[in-house]
Amino acid sequence: MKTTHVVIIGGGFVGLPVAKKLASHFRMHANVHITLIDAKSYFTFLPRLTDAIHNEVKEKYINASYAHLAKKYGFTFICDTVLNINTTQKKITRAASPTPLEFDYLVYSPGSITNFYETPGAKEFSYTLKSWNDVQRIHKNIDILLSISASPSFVVVGAGPTGIEAIFSLQKYILQRCSEKKIPSTATYTLIQAATQILPGFHEKIVRGTMIELEKKGMRVITADPAILVEKSFVELKHSGRIPSDFILWTAGIKRQAIDINPPPNEDRGHFFLIDSHLDMNAYTFAGGDAASCDEKKIVIPKNAQTAYKMSRTISENIIRSIAGAPLVPFHYSSRGIFLPIADTCFLHIGPFVFKSKIIKWLRDIVYTQIFLEITR
Repeated sequence: MKTTHVVIIGGGFVGLPVAKKLASHFRMHANVHITLIDAKSYFTFLPRLTDAIHNEVKEKYINASYAHLAKKYGFTFICDTVLNINTTQKKITRAASPTPLEFDYLVYSPGSITNFYETPGAKEFSYTLKSWNDVQRIHKNIDILLSISASPSFVVVGAGPTGIEAIFSLQKYILQRCSEKKIPSTATYTLIQAATQILPGFHEKIVRGTMIELEKKGMRVITADPAILVEKSFVELKHSGRIPSDFILWTAGIKRQAIDINPPPNEDRGHFFLIDSHLDMNAYTFAGGDAASCDEKKIVIPKNAQTAYKMSRTISENIIRSIAGAPLVPFHYSSRGIFLPIADTCFLHIGPFVFKSKIIKWLRDIVYTQIFLEITR
């Protein structure tokens, strides 16, 4: 009997749960083989990297080994970079192998990379927040700055949820380090946003409340002013000129991984691949997470970890159904609530309601730990 090969590109909040689910489901079926490919050797729980900046979460609750999970659940893991996908020939070209990898079903979920919007110097002189190693680099650089400067200046470019969480976490870590070193904390903080307000798309109560907290913490906020040049010692804005900076964290946006697909799928205006309600691009190619774009009732479904995790369930179910020759099921977006930790408190937006308290931050930690364990255990 011919073996059915399911290849999953990207092991994030879509790819890893799909690999686990399919491997478990087909464990007793020798004719169905599951392969997960990722350029990294470990899964990263991205929403908690901002917590890691101020040492609130340990690495064991952020990273998990793909090889370990592959052995545990019975799928194959390949640590490699995908260069090209030919969906007509059903073949994948990889950096480390001259032999194309063939597939019967494909899950395209490589996630996203930082979007520097072609801003000169941004990639060279900015820090990003996409991995545990990024957190370690941030800590190392801050410690160096505190040893040589009495008043270092910190700039965060991008005031979406990651940028907001990050600037509060940076300040908290710096205050911790200054207290340990017994030196005064005189650092300055600037948050830069190209859009007209911080947190685009968030509830107005959260936007207003976050602005109040930023002001309380002495942070400067600049909106409606995009960065046009980044150098080692400053960020130049279109309208406000040069903002001095000893440290620049870039959280201004994301873009799709540069993987060639032939023939090219349809894209939205942001160059994310369009998928339908079944989360597929054709009868044997499914996609989800940050790399794909879909809408429900003409509303674009947000790109976040919660959505990606939900997509993994629909994709898994539809591949199982496809192999069995059964009809596909549609994906329906729903939100269990949006958390936004700021300083020592946290917002929760669920349905029409917005809450804010320190208890919510504790609840968020429990929810995130539970999701991490669901995905990686």
